[in-house]
Amino acid sequence: MNSGRFFTVVLLISITICCFSCVHSGHHQDTAGTSPETDTVPEPVTFTVSPTDPYPVKLPETPEDVAALIWLLTTGADAVKDNQSDLTELAYIGYCSLSEEDRARIPDAGRLPALRDEAAKLNVVKEYSDTRIDHSRLQIGTYWVRLADPEHLTEIKDCGFDFVWQPPGGAENLKNFYDAGLGVMEFIGEMFIPTRLSEECVTPEGLAEYDRILDGNWEETYPAVWGFYQMDEPSAAMFDIIKKNGSILKKHMPGMTHIINLFPSTAAEFALGGEGNDPIDYETYINVFADPEAFDMICYDHYMYGSPAGFVGAIKNLITVSETSERKGMDFWVILAVYGDSGPLTTEELKLQAYTAMAYGVENISYACWTADGWGSSSVLTKSGGKTVTYGRLKETVADLKAFSPVYMKYSHKSSALLIGSNYYNQTDMFPPQQYARIAETHGPDSLGSSKFTSVSVSDNEFAIAGLFEKKTGRDGEGLFIINCTDYLFRKERQATVSFTVSDDVSVVTVYEKGVPRILTPENGVYSVISSGADAVFVTVE
Repeated sequence: MNSGRFFTVVLLISITICCFSCVHSGHHQDTAGTSPETDTVPEPVTFTVSPTDPYPVKLPETPEDVAALIWLLTTGADAVKDNQSDLTELAYIGYCSLSEEDRARIPDAGRLPALRDEAAKLNVVKEYSDTRIDHSRLQIGTYWVRLADPEHLTEIKDCGFDFVWQPPGGAENLKNFYDAGLGVMEFIGEMFIPTRLSEECVTPEGLAEYDRILDGNWEETYPAVWGFYQMDEPSAAMFDIIKKNGSILKKHMPGMTHIINLFPSTAAEFALGGEGNDPIDYETYINVFADPEAFDMICYDHYMYGSPAGFVGAIKNLITVSETSERKGMDFWVILAVYGDSGPLTTEELKLQAYTAMAYGVENISYACWTADGWGSSSVLTKSGGKTVTYGRLKETVADLKAFSPVYMKYSHKSSALLIGSNYYNQTDMFPPQQYARIAETHGPDSLGSSKFTSVSVSDNEFAIAGLFEKKTGRDGEGLFIINCTDYLFRKERQATVSFTVSDDVSVVTVYEKGVPRILTPENGVYSVISSGADAVFVTVE
């Protein structure tokens, strides 16, 4: 369509377009342009819209309104520029609320996924030191990749992953990762730093040698590299050296992030403090590394199903890191496992780990291990590169996580709460229930601090975690990310029904299920949503 012709001829335009494409569940799908009942071409939508008068920031309810808004967004009209992010999501919600037949009549509906991606970039309000990570998306990574040939890297990308930690083979394999569309967190100990624990690990001589190898052109030589992964699970005693090395690297190679992966809360206090130093508790340890001058994020690993601390330990760890990262203005990353004490995790277990972390505001999720070589016997691939049962489970999990990304990343995490039904402790065999009660004393529904969600509760026999989020840009809005935790071992078919009311200024209540929006209507003023199995829901109010 030559939109410029319409802009210059008249202010009000009337357009009739027959569209042969539709969007379902956030994915573009070509259709034959026929009605499912009659196999006939659907009647095209006709609409009248001004490309200059500001389009109202409200939900489009008719096919004509949806078509007009999508056309304005697609053409970049002045009418939508001031509220592009909000209007793009409202167009998507309105589109998904239509019948399948009406969707097939909408011009340019196939552009909605791209429009949402474009709008997501407008929500990145924080300044980052790196230039290669797309912070508008929920990024998913994997750890311990041992095979770097193009075929195996394509399998990683096809599984939905965005980047890899510590790739094998050093610099010579980096082109393969770039060609596969994968970013890399390069482990500098393997690449050019021979002794990563001493003050001499980043020396002028070492950097000069590296420049010689790269011909002095880091960015063009290795475009796959997103940043430097300096160390795994350092003690607090190493912080000063790590920060010094990182500042040298960031100055020498700007545009790259600098990251370390920290201990989980299950680590011994003497390990947290470091050899020859006094033991320290976990909160003190995290605060040592919560330095925005040194790092953009706090990252740690925690393997819920392979830890004696279990689910309650994972929650405590999430609370500590989430609250610290938000207080310091740092991003929150986490590395999860694909296996547990009983072997490979099920799809439900893989999802529950990740969705629980998302309820606490995590912005980057990784899974270990990809290849069974050295550790992690129940990995995604065998040592020789064959797929295990985990590959398909993880592919489904990653797809479901990413389905939430366009709306989830529009929001910033504010707080989280345990929602525990009044009769839950009397009928559960989850161990130990009293520990959840202790957490709920300080992190229950009253601690959410929402200005729009009120009277948040869960049904009597159920248990859920709810994370409160606030929109980063645009008009005022909040979100509630909810995950069912009634039986985290999935021994029974269980769900969590969460109910709430909203403040008088709320006009639209939407629930996203597997990333697809649905308008909620109240019953006697009360809204309810259900999280079943390990599937999360995200409720937004504006």
